[in-house]
Amino acid sequence: KPLPRTIKLHINVRPSDVKIVGLSSNLVAGKAQKLKCVSVGSRPGASLTWWLDDQLLGQPSELYSEDTAVTSSSLAIILTPEDNMKRLSCRAENKFISGSSIKASLELNIKFKPRVRLQWGAKIDGDNIVERQDVYLECLSSANPPVSRIQWLHDGYRVEPSTVVISGHSLVIQ
Repeated sequence: KPLPRTIKLHINVRPSDVKIVGLSSNLVAGKAQKLKCVSVGSRPGASLTWWLDDQLLGQPSELYSEDTAVTSSSLAIILTPEDNMKRLSCRAENKFISGSSIKASLELNIKFKPRVRLQWGAKIDGDNIVERQDVYLECLSSANPPVSRIQWLHDGYRVEPSTVVISGHSLVIQ
């Protein structure tokens, strides 16, 4: 008579889906953001990594539920204006199956207040300005949403176009 035997079989399965959840629709530079990456289907649990463009952000600790084959990872991040328009990605991979990596990614739209820089116009040497010389200044700004208006001030007072020429982001003193 045959003897009954119990065999426990472990099958490696690649992840079938990965998602980034918890991302605010109103991202603001300098404000902490907590994100979660959730992968489904991998057995054993997927290895999750976070990326900003092609830069590895890290591999925070993962939680895995064997019953549901769900792996999750949380990431706390403070985004900067330089991160605007970069791609944030979470990659899920079963380390026992080569080529099993899948990723979820999204483009970041980060709001940030204007950053302004004043520079001399083309062909102006700020160290060698002489009397009666036209002087060109440029106001360079970066913001999201973009700057809609530039206002020129001198000693705290608004510069009026009657004494200078103002064109877009340029100021000409004649």
